[in-house]
Amino acid sequence: MKDLFCIILAGGIGSRFYPLSSTEQPKQFLDFFNEKESLILKTYKRVSEFIDQKNIYVLTNKKYSKLTRSHLKDIPLKNILCEPIQKNTAASIAYGSFTIHKKNKNAKIIVCPSDHLIKDKKKFKKICLKGFNYLNLKDQIITIGITPKKAHTGYGYIQTIKSKNNEITAVKDFKEKPNKKTAQKFVDSKNYLWNSGIFIFTSNLIIEQYELHQKKIYNSFKKILSKNKIDLLNCFSSIKNISFDYAILEKSKNILVLKSDIEWNDLGSYSSLYKEMEKSEFNNASNVKEKKLINSKNNLIILPKGKKIILKGIDNYIIVEKNNTLLIYPKDKDQEIGKL
Repeated sequence: MKDLFCIILAGGIGSRFYPLSSTEQPKQFLDFFNEKESLILKTYKRVSEFIDQKNIYVLTNKKYSKLTRSHLKDIPLKNILCEPIQKNTAASIAYGSFTIHKKNKNAKIIVCPSDHLIKDKKKFKKICLKGFNYLNLKDQIITIGITPKKAHTGYGYIQTIKSKNNEITAVKDFKEKPNKKTAQKFVDSKNYLWNSGIFIFTSNLIIEQYELHQKKIYNSFKKILSKNKIDLLNCFSSIKNISFDYAILEKSKNILVLKSDIEWNDLGSYSSLYKEMEKSEFNNASNVKEKKLINSKNNLIILPKGKKIILKGIDNYIIVEKNNTLLIYPKDKDQEIGKL
């Protein structure tokens, strides 16, 4: 276990959850299900099942340092790595990987987003340890692909190459979020998996991949390996804003996908939250105790404590209020909310 490490990515703002999520309190710090656990705390507890807490690092924006500490009281303070500027996941993963490599040259790292919902901890642990074990056979970047349950347009997809080993296979291509027709073709072909955004690799290999494919990022963060104190602001300022998928995954020839049928939800939109909430007999999901819903169905309603609501003839809408902002939006258009 001493060589197993985790990077939790917690720098995003969850703009598609406006107004619940904001720049002051992004969605990873929210408790959507009234369980007294934020999404980031759920993630931390999940990976703590198989990774020593002293080997778990959180990458976040510097303005969320205190907020992270307040949610993760057991994490060592030095394990909260604060980014001075938000520069996307390629920079975050490089910062975390170089920091871990300095501590342990034999490190095996799993990268987990902080805001996903995975209820089955045992199954998650099993698939992650399986990924770590594959690294003993072949030093590759392993991404966990989820068997699609439906033609989802809110997820990216991984096109696989058929192989004798049905569990882990080579990657042919990464696909952006498709339209409904294309997503259905992906699912029907049985050659595509949902891209979970969870990655497993050795620190040695990922540093090599940055040197090969992203020289500027490599040159900025390799200074971490020296004994000299580095200027993080200068490091982040000098590199481009690019995702790990574009920077490394789409360029590398060292990619495998590990298939999993785990129940997984990236909670990327109100529709994905609606799916996880308890429903009334007319499929309304609500946190409101005092409500009267007349001829209204398939709605998501989240209001501040003590608020009441009366609806008539409203179907398939998102109705959310927070901080004097009321959002009323068609549920099938929820991907647009992040652009408002």
